[in-house]
Amino acid sequence: MQTLYALSQSEVSNFELGKDYMDEKFAPDLNAPERPDYEKLHKQKEHAKKVYERSFLHQSVIDTESDPEVKVAVLNARNEFKKQVAKDRKYFRVLLGENVNSIYERYIKFLMLPYKIAEEAEFNFNKNKNKFIITPEDALNEIKLKQNKLVEALSLNKHIEAARIKKNISWREGEIASIYRDIVRPDKEYREYLMKPSDFETDKAFILYLLKTLIFKSNIVDGFFEEGDIYWTEDKSIIKSLVVKTLKEIEEDKREDFDLLEISGNWEEDQEFYRELYDKTVADEEELEKLVEDKIKNWDIERLAATDKIILKLAIGEMIHFPSIPVKVTINEYIEISKEYSTPKSKQFVNGVLDKVSEELVKSGVIKKSGRGLIDNK
Repeated sequence: MQTLYALSQSEVSNFELGKDYMDEKFAPDLNAPERPDYEKLHKQKEHAKKVYERSFLHQSVIDTESDPEVKVAVLNARNEFKKQVAKDRKYFRVLLGENVNSIYERYIKFLMLPYKIAEEAEFNFNKNKNKFIITPEDALNEIKLKQNKLVEALSLNKHIEAARIKKNISWREGEIASIYRDIVRPDKEYREYLMKPSDFETDKAFILYLLKTLIFKSNIVDGFFEEGDIYWTEDKSIIKSLVVKTLKEIEEDKREDFDLLEISGNWEEDQEFYRELYDKTVADEEELEKLVEDKIKNWDIERLAATDKIILKLAIGEMIHFPSIPVKVTINEYIEISKEYSTPKSKQFVNGVLDKVSEELVKSGVIKKSGRGLIDNK
C-alpha cells in the first residue's frame, strides 16, 4: 500500500509536469526578431492546459480541430506522462522489494546498536580518565555498559555478525557518538544504572529501556532514518517489535547462541505474493477504479481519500487474482489496514464497497475461489 501510494503521488507530479511543459512551450521568445504575440501565446497556453486536463479527467479524445500547435503540445505532454509513469512503475516495483528487505537490515542494525553505544561509552571513559582535571561527570563508570551481559551476548552472536558482514550493515560516522552524547549519557536512568551492581535480568531490563524508551522515541534517531527512507515512520513499529521480542527471548544460560527472528514464516512465498499483487493492481488500475466508481452513489471518486482508493483497488485485485484467499479474509484484512492508515470513517466505507463489489463479482464469475473450505467462506 505504501508503494502504491508513493506511485500515485509520482503520477500526480508527472501530470503537473505536463502543465509546466505548456508554460514553457507557449512562453514568449524574448530573443525573437519580431515582437511576440503575448495575447495569442497566453490563450494557447491556457487552452492547451484545459485540453490536457480534460483528456485525463474524462478520457476524452483530443479535439482534432484544435489549434495545431496546441494539439501537438498536448500530445507530447501526454506521451511524456505515459513514458514517465511506465518508468516509475518499474522503479517502485524494485523499491518495493528493497524496502521489505531493508526492514530486516535495520532490525540487525538496531541489534548492533547497544554494543556500538557501549564501545562509544568505553571510548569516552578512556578519554576522560586522562584529563588533568576530572569532573563528577567524567568519573562515571561508563565502561560498565560494555560489561552488560546482554551487550556481550549481542556482540558475540554469530547470526548478527554473519548478517552484518553479508549485507555490509553499519551505522554512519558520527551517528553513534551523537546517540551516546545527546540521548544516552544525559539520561538519569543510565546514570543510575552505572552506579549500582547488576545481574543478567537487570542488564536485560536496562537494554530494553535503552531501546524502547530512549532510542525508538528519539527525534534524533528518527532524523537519521527519515533523511533517506520515506517508509521509516511506518516501518519503525515493525522493527521495534522485532528487536524487543528478540531481546526478551534471550536467556542467560545460552545468551550468545540466541536465534534471530524472521520477518515471515515463508519469506519467498510472501515476496512472490506482494510482487504479484503489485503487478496485478497496477496493470488493472483503470478497471479496478471503474469497479469502485460504479459502487459509489452520489460520491465523486476524485474526492475519496487517496489511501481509500488504493486499499479498495488492492483488495479487489486480491479477491480476483488470488483464488486460494477467501473473500472474507481479504475484506477483513483491508478493513484493518484502513483503520491503521486512513480516515476515521474509512472502516465502514471500505467494508461497504468491498461487500458490494465482491457480491457482484462472485455472481458474475469474475471472482472464483478454489480450495478446501473456500466455497462456504466467500
